[in-house]
Amino acid sequence: MKYLKTLLFVFGIFMPVMLFAAPVNINKADKQTLLSNLDNISEAQADAIINYRKKEGAIVGLFELYNVKGLGRDFIRPNYNKMTVGDVNWGDKKDS
Repeated sequence: MKYLKTLLFVFGIFMPVMLFAAPVNINKADKQTLLSNLDNISEAQADAIINYRKKEGAIVGLFELYNVKGLGRDFIRPNYNKMTVGDVNWGDKKDS
């Protein structure tokens, strides 16, 4: 019984951490991080995010992902709460 209580205690502490992983910063994540942490993302989509960042600069809002070729509502909506852009602003965009 003592073992069971200990097990439940440990499980209770770590379960929220397992369920609520930190969001992925899409401005800093490498390809493997994107593939590992986002649902239903293909290698081509991960590459598209990285290439978009290189070309356009920082992604300043998650809705900007709609501008990334190959990404759409079917990818963005289920992953919305799993992503963040971090601390960026429009000044972090590249000049065209």
